[in-house]
Amino acid sequence: KKLEELIEKDDLLILPETRKNEVLAFIRGGLKDFSVSRSQERAKGWGVPVPGDPSQIMYVWFDALGTYITGIGYGTDEKEFSKFWPADVHVIGKGILRFHAVYWPAMLLSAGLKLPKRVFVHGYITAEGQKMSKSLGNIIDPFKLFEKFGVDPIRYCLLGGVPTFSDGDFSEKELVARNNNELVANLGNFAYRTQKLIEKFYANVIPEAKLDADDEAQLGKIADYSEKISAEMEKYELRRGLELLMELSSSFNKYLSDREPWKNEAKRAQTLYVSSRGLSALAILAEPFLPFTSGKMVKALGIKKALWEDAGKELLKPGAKLESPQQLFKKIEEKK
Repeated sequence: KKLEELIEKDDLLILPETRKNEVLAFIRGGLKDFSVSRSQERAKGWGVPVPGDPSQIMYVWFDALGTYITGIGYGTDEKEFSKFWPADVHVIGKGILRFHAVYWPAMLLSAGLKLPKRVFVHGYITAEGQKMSKSLGNIIDPFKLFEKFGVDPIRYCLLGGVPTFSDGDFSEKELVARNNNELVANLGNFAYRTQKLIEKFYANVIPEAKLDADDEAQLGKIADYSEKISAEMEKYELRRGLELLMELSSSFNKYLSDREPWKNEAKRAQTLYVSSRGLSALAILAEPFLPFTSGKMVKALGIKKALWEDAGKELLKPGAKLESPQQLFKKIEEKK
């Protein structure tokens, strides 16, 4: 009953709502005690023996779930344990929902321990429309994928192409398309053009500038989008948060193209100053989605301390020196 009330009141928040309802329906169907051990024969000798009864092996889920807290000091280092528990969010796949949203909280309650604050349940990833399995031979090796494409393009493809809470599909073809048409053509293009123009006209130094109403309006988008992205992240809508980040990048890309600072000398300084502000904001806001790219951007811009809440601040003041421009992303050549 206590577990049901905690979930109903969102003291244990299960996301999305459909998974919360699924758990509540299971609980209301009636819970029974479950054995925390299995016979040696049933376990085929694999597992942790029950102290005092060598004929029994600890039930794998009782054993495995406990490592979430023993691994951070429970029972051995209470000071260390208190730093990390209760967890802010427990991320799981939908196939193990019952173990993490019913068994595990019940175990914690019985031990007098606090529950995780949230359980975030994601769907499955299919490979080109098919469930991954050894028999089909379509299991994707993430390490080989990292070697081939790099980490951030893969993160971008998964975050942008797979629904946050439901099943989604992955293919190398989709990864290549998103890398080339979005990362390279949008964020990478804006970053490189901005830095290249500052290098060409101002020797890599942020110029002094007097801003007009259009410039101020463009800068105002940073705070607006920062709030929108934060709101989506609070709801764990990672896909929508990433979409908003790329919308902001597109907006600054268009601003730069429309102002044509390469030939409009009268507005060159203010355009490149505003673009540099946009670039610093994108560097910070990209961090949860594209951490390695964000790190490269922050370093290239010479930002000393990059905090999320500072995205809209003037982190790059006139006179600040930038590193020589480098491409953030490489275009991937598609196989014929």
